[in-house]
Amino acid sequence: MKRTLLVLVLITLTSACGQSTPTLSATPNPTSTSTIIVTQTPSQTPIPPSTSTPTQWIRTYPTKQALVIYGVGSRNQFTQLFIDRGDFYFNPFLTLYADGQLIFGPGVYEKHLSEKEVDAILMKLKQLGFFALQDAYATNAQSLFYTDSTEPFKAETGSVEITVNNGQESKSIGFAVNNEEYLIQPIKDILTYLKSFSTNGATLYEPDRLLVGIETEKEIPSLHDAVAIPWPNDITPPSRMSYDGVLYLEGTEALELYTIVKESKNNIFIFEGIKFVANLRPVLPNECHIYHYSVLKIDTKNSQPYFSCDGW
Repeated sequence: MKRTLLVLVLITLTSACGQSTPTLSATPNPTSTSTIIVTQTPSQTPIPPSTSTPTQWIRTYPTKQALVIYGVGSRNQFTQLFIDRGDFYFNPFLTLYADGQLIFGPGVYEKHLSEKEVDAILMKLKQLGFFALQDAYATNAQSLFYTDSTEPFKAETGSVEITVNNGQESKSIGFAVNNEEYLIQPIKDILTYLKSFSTNGATLYEPDRLLVGIETEKEIPSLHDAVAIPWPNDITPPSRMSYDGVLYLEGTEALELYTIVKESKNNIFIFEGIKFVANLRPVLPNECHIYHYSVLKIDTKNSQPYFSCDGW
């Protein structure tokens, strides 16, 4: 009898061990009050979030606070105007930074002012009535203009901007170049002041970042007979430009190309038998601090990618 019971017990245990392990259901049991703790195996370890690794040609540049900006408003952001090669010229005409650096043109020059000199510029703009004019402009953009005509003056869309930081916020006024003659006298006085800075004691501006807009003979047939400069061997070749015709240079490369164009007064180059115009566009200290890839499918091995720009 004992032997028979032992055999039955062994059969029962063997049967239990042979059953498959039950799977865990994702549906909670509403009647269950117990907590099940599952220890993850290595294969169950969560995949960490993917992160992009910067490439060698992408660097981070700290941006500086601009206290006064006078020039083309489209430089304050990365716009379609730039992608279409419409805004490559050096604007704005004046930028004053909180650390005293002053970049102004035409020319393009820079100075390093003392804190006292910076404060004097801000005070002068206040005395000329900039902030009062901006308050009126914010309510009515027509307040910047006068006209002798009996018909109301219709200002065109603004393309020139003056932005001043009053210590708490930045305020701006804008107007079209074609309407400058209709500006009221206080605005004209401000423009005269912003254009009055002397180049005495100034040095030529040396950019550390440069955007180069490239237009070839195919786009400009008249280049065929133009005198061209051989593209320097030690500068990233134009064949590396992004699909939209923009080449990004930085550091010594940017300064070298900028110097060549300034000294020779010629921005027509030739590379591998093809002539092209190189429109230079310095990136200012208050502008884009990093360039990064977009998701567009292009040949990133042989050309720079199309990039967008944070903080432009």
